[in-house]
Amino acid sequence: MYDSVTIQQFLFYGILIFIVVRYFYICIKYPFWTHMPVYHTYDYHHFFTKSSREMQLFPYKNKFSNPIQIKTINYYELNETYVKYFVELLQCFYIPSDIIFYTIVEKEMKARFSGHFDTPFVSFYNDKNYISSGKKNDPNKQFDILSTNVEITLFPEPKGCIASYPVRTFYHPNNEYKCANYLTYISTDRTYKEQNISRNLISTHDYNIRRHNPEIRVSILKKEVGNCDGVVPLITFTTCLLNLKISRFAKRVKNIVEVYRQNWDIMFDTLFEIYKPNDLFDFVVSIDIGAIKSRIEAEILFVYAFCENGAVLAMYFIENAHILYEKTTEKTLRLVASINNGLTSELFYLGFMECLRKIIKQNLDFKMILIENVGHNIQIMEKTKEDRRFNNLEETTGAYYFINWLFLHKVVRERSFLLC
Repeated sequence: MYDSVTIQQFLFYGILIFIVVRYFYICIKYPFWTHMPVYHTYDYHHFFTKSSREMQLFPYKNKFSNPIQIKTINYYELNETYVKYFVELLQCFYIPSDIIFYTIVEKEMKARFSGHFDTPFVSFYNDKNYISSGKKNDPNKQFDILSTNVEITLFPEPKGCIASYPVRTFYHPNNEYKCANYLTYISTDRTYKEQNISRNLISTHDYNIRRHNPEIRVSILKKEVGNCDGVVPLITFTTCLLNLKISRFAKRVKNIVEVYRQNWDIMFDTLFEIYKPNDLFDFVVSIDIGAIKSRIEAEILFVYAFCENGAVLAMYFIENAHILYEKTTEKTLRLVASINNGLTSELFYLGFMECLRKIIKQNLDFKMILIENVGHNIQIMEKTKEDRRFNNLEETTGAYYFINWLFLHKVVRERSFLLC
């Protein structure tokens, strides 16, 4: 028979072995995200935590941080050369497909990064360049990378990029408000695919922007397609790509008003209402009003209001997705967000159709639209499935994630508003 001391030793070593094996299993299965300050699927010790909190008060480097080859720059300090590099990287590699092109240009990029309430940043990855500093007139001297005569510099043209701009987040049931950096435009040269530069970019950029601007210590990452293994998503969503046949739209509504300089107050009043506790949305993420105005004036964001007797009953936010398919001139729109403040789903859908009619009347090249089933967009997406005039070309799934914010609340997708 084993005595009590022996049993305790068995238990101690058994638990120790289990912890060690579990740790190495997690590190192997989730090699990147296990090093990032996110809410992991295996973080059982947070089960009894009720309130949200920052996971790190100060940024920490990890094994994926690369401060030598990745430099972070305030977007407003970018010179024209770097803006050109930034746009070219996105045009070539932002969409991982040889038949789909991302057509954003420098003017549109500047509009997307203007008007924010805090600083947007861009990070670039540059490849190393090894230069021999030995005697140039010695033909027998062999290039040795380990030699002390080798100088390491960086090639001027970047091979990868990532950007961020500030957004405001609200969770009304608990009166939680947080400013965050919205991570976007992760793009890497496809010849560097096996090096997983995107991991280095995310890790280094997140570290650098928190160091440059310690007032904002939280980030939001949108994974357009797929998910981040080992991380609890904030919201999961499905994106549908639909073709547009505007000429067949029969019913019309006359209550649609385009929001522009002469009537900014329509949009201001509507958005300020959802920034406060309201009956429509529990969770809200939005860029600043100034950033919205910048995109509207650049004609890359179209905002329409459904008005009746001086009241705004609905609002639609539709943007140019900058997507073009090979061997065609057909451009793509994206329904970013929408607000239904009392309309029936049928009338809400008809208002959306009228918005499309107005946009396409100005630009006949828009022939497709992307719709994410988040918030009141769900009502529109359901109606498009019933409408035989629409053809669902493709469906993908994605998710949003918080970085450095332990957000334990269950977010209802139908009661979420995201305008990023």
